[in-house]
Amino acid sequence: MPRRTNQFHHAHKRLGKHAPGFALVELLVTITLISAGMAVVVQAIDVCLYSSYFSIDHALASRLLEETLLQGMHSPGHNDSGQFEEPWDRFRWKVNYNAVKDTPFLQVTASVEWTRRNKVKTLTGERLCRRP
Repeated sequence: MPRRTNQFHHAHKRLGKHAPGFALVELLVTITLISAGMAVVVQAIDVCLYSSYFSIDHALASRLLEETLLQGMHSPGHNDSGQFEEPWDRFRWKVNYNAVKDTPFLQVTASVEWTRRNKVKTLTGERLCRRP
């Protein structure tokens, strides 16, 4: 007669030291590594977004600076400053006029400044124009 084995005995052996699967420590290490990896990915996305916004701001400021310089050249006057109208109202402008010694020219210096993440950014340009 064949020997009968206990099914529960074999099941207990399978769940012993060499049982397949993950231990709690392995799961915790895996979760920690995934969390650290996700933190790096989120930080990289944040840097990319900041760079994108800075590029957009810089392009807008460059265009606004060009307009400010052209207006300053066509109607030279006294030093002035102000804020652009909507939708560019977060940009401020400043224009300074300085006489170029022994010439009929004025040096027009314009700057546009804006704030992003509590940091003030400034873009400055200069042109020469005839004195009025």
